[in-house]
Amino acid sequence: ITFGIQSGNFNIREKIGRRKTNPKIEEVFNLCHKHGIRVGADIIFGFPGETVEQAMETIYLCRKIKPDSCHSNVLIPYPGLSITREAVKNGYLEHDTTKDEMSKLDDNKSLIKQNNIKILINMDKLSYYMIKVPSMERFLKLLLSLPPNIFFKFLKKLPLLKRRLKYSSIGTFLSLKFMKKINNGNGSLNKQIVQQNNDWKKNIKLSIRIRILIRNFLLKNINNRVQRFRRNTGLADRDI
Repeated sequence: ITFGIQSGNFNIREKIGRRKTNPKIEEVFNLCHKHGIRVGADIIFGFPGETVEQAMETIYLCRKIKPDSCHSNVLIPYPGLSITREAVKNGYLEHDTTKDEMSKLDDNKSLIKQNNIKILINMDKLSYYMIKVPSMERFLKLLLSLPPNIFFKFLKKLPLLKRRLKYSSIGTFLSLKFMKKINNGNGSLNKQIVQQNNDWKKNIKLSIRIRILIRNFLLKNINNRVQRFRRNTGLADRDI
C-alpha cells in the first residue's frame, strides 16, 4: 500500500485537501507495520511558498513512520488545479500552466518561482538519504546549496534500482527452487537449473561490486564538488 502524504506540514496538506493530522498518519503506518503490510509514502517538495523548514518537516515525519519505500517528486502545477490557481494568485506562477510547458519540464526544474526552489529540488533528490540516514543530515544540508545536477538525479534513482534488483532476484531464486521441486529428479533439467542458480549468484555478486564502485565514485565526486563550492563561496560549516 502507498499513501499520498505529500507533506509533513499540516498547513500545506490542508491547502491540497489532505486534512489528516501527523499523529493520524503515524497511527496508520504503525498499524500497517504491526500486521506486516508493506507500506510506502508519496511525498512532494516545491509547494508554492514552502520553506526549507516546512520541507524538513516532511523528512522528519517520514523518519517517524518508517515507510518501506518512499517516492518523492517536485511539485508539478498542472493546468486547472486549485494549487496552480493559488500559485498564480500569489505570484509564484506568472500564469496558468500549459500542456506545452508541462512537456518541456524535467525533474531538475520547477515552474514555481521562489528563492529557495533549487534547494527544494535538491531535497527531492536527496530525501531518501536524509530519511534513512539521519546522521548525514548536516552534510546533506550543505549539498542542498549546490545547483541541481545529474549526480543528484542518479542518487535519487539508486534506491529504486536496489529495490528492483532485490525483488527481481528473490523472484528468480524462488522460481528456480520451485522448478527443482516439481522436476521430480529429472537429471538433465536439474543440472540446467543448478547452472542457472550459479549464474544468478554470480550476477548478484557482480551487481554488488558495481554498486559499491558507483557509490565510492559518487561520494568522492560529491565531496570534491562540496569542497570546491565551499572554497569558492567561503561557505562556513553551518546549517542552512
